[in-house]
Amino acid sequence: MNQEVFILNMFPDYVPPEPLEKLLSQAAIVAADIDPASRKISVALHAPRYIPQRLLNQAAQDIAGLYGLQTLELVATHPTQELQQIEPEELMGLFVARNSMCRGALAGAQWSWEGNTLNIHLVANGKASLEECVPAVRNDLLQRFSADVEIRIHAGEDLE
Repeated sequence: MNQEVFILNMFPDYVPPEPLEKLLSQAAIVAADIDPASRKISVALHAPRYIPQRLLNQAAQDIAGLYGLQTLELVATHPTQELQQIEPEELMGLFVARNSMCRGALAGAQWSWEGNTLNIHLVANGKASLEECVPAVRNDLLQRFSADVEIRIHAGEDLE
C-alpha cells in the first residue's frame, strides 16, 4: 500500500511561515536523493497548488540550516491548471538561467496568458536572444506543469 509522504513530515522540526505552511502541507514527496556523506538532499515534490520557486528556495535554505545540511534542493511539479499562477519573476528566471543576456531584454516586460500561450511584450528589443531560450523554457514548463506552452515574444516593430 502506497502512502504519500509530505515534505513537512520529512522535516518535522521545520515550521514555515503561515501562507507557506498551507502550501507545503499539501506538497507530497515524489522522489528524494539523499547523500549522507556530503549532507546533500534533493527532493522532488508534487503540490496541488502553485508554490513559487523563491518560496521553495527559502524553505530549503531554512530547513538546511535547521538540520545541518550542506544543501537541500526542493523542486515542485504542479497541476496544469496552476500554470497561469507562475510569477513573472520566475518566468524571467527560466530565461536568464539559459542566457544571462535575457535579463536586460526582459526588464519591464509585460507577461500575459491566453490559454496555454504566454505572451511576452518587451519594452525594447532582444527578441532573438529570448527566442533561442524558448525551447528550453517550454521544456521546463512542460516538466513542472505538464503543459505544452506556446511562447510568443512581441518586440521591436511588433510593439504598438
